[in-house]
Amino acid sequence: YCWGANAYGQVGDGTDNINRPIPTLVNLPVSKIPVSISEGFGNHFCSVMSDGSLYCWGVNNAGQLGIGTACLANSYANNCNGDGGISNPTLVQLPSGLSAKSVSIGTYHTCSILSDDRVYCWGTNQAGQLGIGNYSATNVPIETLLPVGKTALSITSGHSHSCAVLDDSRLYCWGSNSYNATGNTSNSWGTTPS
Repeated sequence: YCWGANAYGQVGDGTDNINRPIPTLVNLPVSKIPVSISEGFGNHFCSVMSDGSLYCWGVNNAGQLGIGTACLANSYANNCNGDGGISNPTLVQLPSGLSAKSVSIGTYHTCSILSDDRVYCWGTNQAGQLGIGNYSATNVPIETLLPVGKTALSITSGHSHSCAVLDDSRLYCWGSNSYNATGNTSNSWGTTPS
């Protein structure tokens, strides 16, 4: 169940621009059982299902839903609702043979630890928050460049950065370092985890 502002369809009940003051049932596919949920500053949501599939809904102006397309204002193509979002949970295009273990959402990007214990991120990347070594955005999951031989145990995302605890019990961060968010005292932004 979700409730609150619904300008982009972030309540996930198939509507947009109709705020929901009380808990409202999210339109998850029949037989899908959610095991965790994450939200991106009130604008988009993603939920991991018991079968490892991942569904996202809400604003999608930067491809942060990971469904292979972005939603432009006044566009009704590709399930977009005309307000820059998608009002029903939509299946994320995970790499073939992989499933989601956890998900974490920033403002305009999303990251997930998949069944191979690697991190994949998607959405905007103007601050390097996808951790792929450049500033190119993507609307489908792309593998974050973790240190060679390392895998992720947990992940969390902020406005324009993400951090993960790796299997060596060390914390790695990437993306915007405004206010030293990534723990780098040089104030430089990082396009790969460090």
